[in-house]
Amino acid sequence: MIAHTPGPWTAPNPASGEDVTVTAYTPLHKNPISIARVYGPGILSRATAARAANARLIAAAPELFSLFANIASCGKGDGPIDKAWFFGVIDLARATIAKAEGE
Repeated sequence: MIAHTPGPWTAPNPASGEDVTVTAYTPLHKNPISIARVYGPGILSRATAARAANARLIAAAPELFSLFANIASCGKGDGPIDKAWFFGVIDLARATIAKAEGE
């Protein structure tokens, strides 16, 4: 399996007419690298709320992956689910949703 570019990924709140590009800052690169460019209904359409929302959702992908990996690890142990682990997963879910919603 090929590993994805590590997060965090960011998406700007674009001004009208700007491209919406999701970027990542990694230890391997001096400058941010482009992960994705989000287009609207037409290739040359202006930035819209939907484009910005789509870019934020893409930018939340590393956190979403981490969240699901944590959830998927549930049940791999021999004992009951640890309460601190459970609330940590809930906090991660809330933070990921907030990032995707632009909060």
